[in-house]
Amino acid sequence: MTPESVPANSINFPKLKLALGHSVSALATTGHNVIVDIVHSGLQSHQELSAALDGIETLTVKVDCSLKELEIRELERGDRRLGLAKSQYDAVHQGIAYDLEIDTSQLTPAECVSTIIQKLETVNPTN
Repeated sequence: MTPESVPANSINFPKLKLALGHSVSALATTGHNVIVDIVHSGLQSHQELSAALDGIETLTVKVDCSLKELEIRELERGDRRLGLAKSQYDAVHQGIAYDLEIDTSQLTPAECVSTIIQKLETVNPTN
């Protein structure tokens, strides 16, 4: 979402998240199906996105795995500041109610997708 030169704690980062919410709203209200992959920096971040999407049908999915696995993935990716996962781990899901939770250390990517599709079909069987 941001150039590599812009740190996640940049003064512009909250503005980018707000713009993201409005962009997703515009896409959804014009008939597009949208998938948003975002790390919330606490409950306020989630509430701001929810407010921007007020009136739009959403499915909120908690994508989780163990801290140990996150640290392994962080190291393997090579494009993350080491320790970022640990610094965010306790805060990102705090106070957020999810419609569905998946654990990527227990399920394959295909199983995760299948679980989400099954939930979408249950919530909105006409799509």
